[in-house]
Amino acid sequence: MKYGLSYSFNALFASPCVLCGCTGQGVLCDACRKSVSKPEYCCQICGQAITGASLTLRCSQCLAKPPAYEHLFYVGNYDDRLSALIIRAKVARRLAAILALQILIRDFAEKYPDWGNDFADYHLLAMPSPRSRLMQRGFNLPWLLAKTLSQCFGLPIVPQNRVTLPFWVKKQAKLNYRQRQKNQHRYIIHRQLSAPLPQKVVIVDDIVTTGTTVNQLSQQLRQENIANIAVWAMARVNDSCQNY
Repeated sequence: MKYGLSYSFNALFASPCVLCGCTGQGVLCDACRKSVSKPEYCCQICGQAITGASLTLRCSQCLAKPPAYEHLFYVGNYDDRLSALIIRAKVARRLAAILALQILIRDFAEKYPDWGNDFADYHLLAMPSPRSRLMQRGFNLPWLLAKTLSQCFGLPIVPQNRVTLPFWVKKQAKLNYRQRQKNQHRYIIHRQLSAPLPQKVVIVDDIVTTGTTVNQLSQQLRQENIANIAVWAMARVNDSCQNY
């Protein structure tokens, strides 16, 4: 397993913590780093918090109607600290916040060293962003996360031009749950006879809220005969614990 992360030693320790502002521990202090957490028990398919362990480790919704993807992995709950970190990286475009997210990916790699072996024959597929948003921000955060995951685990990445979105799409962040369900993203799959899409992919995203976006992409990938689909996200919005 490789840890070739793109931040430098000097940049890591010269800046104050991007969340609390304390100095001497780099862009993400130990306290803020340890505050990133997730439920003890999660549905192994959608990642939602569940009330306890069982033989299936699946929530009631996935038992009744599972999504088009098979597993969802994530670093932590989309709570105050992690949400602030992602917003500062994605919207405010703060380099320190991006470096802090890279640190959390390294922590994930150290905590789950076998994850790369379990998905050794998968390709990472960064959740695409509409070109209008790319022009506004200058980068696609899921692509940066995928690059860091690739460096940690040695997994290949699907080129950004293979799966894209139209120039403009309505932002999911501005929609409620019902509106998100109806907001259909029409992904454009660019077929190449010389280099077909891999049969196994891990979709990489920054935030999974209702799961609608990753499920829509997964459904379209299934139509392209993709055999196995997993999801990796930096953060997951969790509802209150569910019963089985």
